[in-house]
Amino acid sequence: MPEQTLEQYVGRYKLQPGFLIIVTRHEGQLSAQATGQSRAEIYPSQETEFCYRVVDATVTFQIGIDRKATSLTLHQAGREFKCRKLPD
Repeated sequence: MPEQTLEQYVGRYKLQPGFLIIVTRHEGQLSAQATGQSRAEIYPSQETEFCYRVVDATVTFQIGIDRKATSLTLHQAGREFKCRKLPD
């Protein structure tokens, strides 16, 4: 996946006060780290959908008109958790 595409997903996403998912990029690979958890790489399964290999979960990014992510949805254990992207 092009670096430019991956870069649009990088940022801090808030689920609730005190709980964030931080998405970072290093050498062409995205990682996600939730508050109090280890960082884990996430892998593209579609342009806006990424999956974890260490847990049974996926992340879907919602893209705004400027082609940057506005939020993400964590899909895990049959539940969906929507997280809004915080300003840089």
